[in-house]
Amino acid sequence: MATIRTASDRIQATVAAFGKVKESQFNEGSYQSVLFEGDGLPDGKLWRSMTPEQAQGFTRGEQVFLVPTTNKHGKPSYDIELITPAAPQVPTTAPATAPAPAAGHQPPANARAAYMETLERVGNRYAACMAKAKQVWLTQYSEEELKALPELISSTTATLFIECSKLTR
Repeated sequence: MATIRTASDRIQATVAAFGKVKESQFNEGSYQSVLFEGDGLPDGKLWRSMTPEQAQGFTRGEQVFLVPTTNKHGKPSYDIELITPAAPQVPTTAPATAPAPAAGHQPPANARAAYMETLERVGNRYAACMAKAKQVWLTQYSEEELKALPELISSTTATLFIECSKLTR
């Protein structure tokens, strides 16, 4: 049966934190949990597990909508709707002259926070690639053998990271 709901059922939430990438005990692969916080959620917060690739598509502080639904077992769950930012408005006419930069121009105060969020997101992506590289090679080598081959994990991680980064541009 189709679930019909109004747009007002959506709950606006903020991405607050990320869990560590963990190996799934029920199927092959790994997962990562993301903490969403917002009014209208049980206890004001909700953890959702997803693939590391999906989790790394979010940034701390990002706003999303959580839509109440049920999972395949009939238990309450939430779908995640991304809030797409409005497209920047392009001026129809260019200014006659561009203003000269102010002497001693300083980056905006939030530049450090933006840099740190980017660093966190990229670090999480790299950690997920490293976990996947280990998972791939554990099918052919023991953990002890892999410890003796750090360049194998390193090069595989780098390759996965590069390919993943190409997909997220």
